[in-house]
This record gives sequence, C-alpha cells and structure tokens, in this order.
Amino acid sequence: MSSSGSVVFSHCAQVHRQLVPVCRTARESHSPSATRPSCLQAEYGVTPDLTVMGKIVGGGFPLGAVGGSAEMMSVLDSGLVSISGTHHGHKISVAAGIATLQQLDAAAFDRLNSMAGRVMHELNEWSLARGSAFSIYGRGISHLAYGFMNEHGLQIRTHRDYWRNLDDDRTQMCSLELANRGFFPVARGDFSLSLPMTDDDIASFIETTKEIVRDVEG
Repeated sequence: MSSSGSVVFSHCAQVHRQLVPVCRTARESHSPSATRPSCLQAEYGVTPDLTVMGKIVGGGFPLGAVGGSAEMMSVLDSGLVSISGTHHGHKISVAAGIATLQQLDAAAFDRLNSMAGRVMHELNEWSLARGSAFSIYGRGISHLAYGFMNEHGLQIRTHRDYWRNLDDDRTQMCSLELANRGFFPVARGDFSLSLPMTDDDIASFIETTKEIVRDVEG
C-alpha cells in the first residue's frame, strides 16, 4: 500500500470506529519483527482497542501477549473478565522474549527491511524482464510472500487477490525445492528473514530462487 493509500485506510478506519461501536483488534504476530516496535498499526496510523501478539515476542518459545486501552484492560483489573492458561508468564519464554526484543533496535529493523527490499527488487525485476508469473509480495519488510500467479504482471493488493490468483501447484513445488536446497519457507509461499543472515545468504537465496523458477517454468 502506498503512503496515500495508508492515509485513506487510516481515515476509513477511524470513521468506521465512530460509526460501528465494536472492539477493534490488531493481530500483530509477525509485525513486531518485520516493521518496527510500534508494528503495522503505526505504519497505517490506526489505534486499535486491543493488540494481540505472538511468535516473535517469545523469542522462539511459546508465548503470547495482549495489550490495549485503559478502558479495555480495565475489565481484567476489575475481575469482570479473567484470563487463564497453562503457560502464562513462563519464565523461560519471557526471558527469551525480552532478550529478543532487546536485539530489535532501530538498526536491526533497518537491516532487516533493507534485506527484504533487496530480495523484492532483484527477484521482481528479474522476473518481470523474463515475463515470468513468479513474484515476491510484501511491503519491503522482513516477512515476505511469493508465488506463481495465474498470469504475468498481475497486481496483488490484498490476501484475497493472492489466493484467488495463486498457482498453488507451482508455488508448492518452489517451496519444496527451496527446502531441498537449504532454505526453509512455509509451503504455502511465505518466509521470514532474520538478523543472523548475511549479505551472502541473501545473494544465495536470490540466485537459488532464480534457478528454481527457471526449472519450474521449463
């Protein structure tokens, strides 16, 4: 989404909140590691009533977190609503999460997003030049999607666009080949970058993906 699109989205979200009195919840399971500490809600200028997070906040250990406005969280303080769980506040998960978040400073986010931008730019430019239906999708942040679409040059703006136009067989073939060659994406067509990755790792991923696309397309 462009900057102008973000402004329109933010305005529509605020109007919707005034007209429809519902609890607006932001699911930020990936975005704390993929954008900046303030997540995608800051990117879009939206203030949700509740924010739920998982995955990265546990540093690889099972952990979730929920936060929100004083009005929403007051139901917990008052005892009106209770939360219980087997692993709530597990010391190892909390310690791992704190250690992870301490590493994710501004420089770390800049590096992750720079690597993602390189992957998107180089592979999409290469794919466009050869008339391929393969593309990398995302906002230039460290969690990206990829896939073979049903037609070349298709503009993907939403998840609905992605799933309606995805060539699932060729995308899964690409995922399996990436795994066979040392990279481990999600089979449906997405992957995350991480701070231990080097420039050589990124270059290798790009070249390996090109080889696979050539093989798949024949």
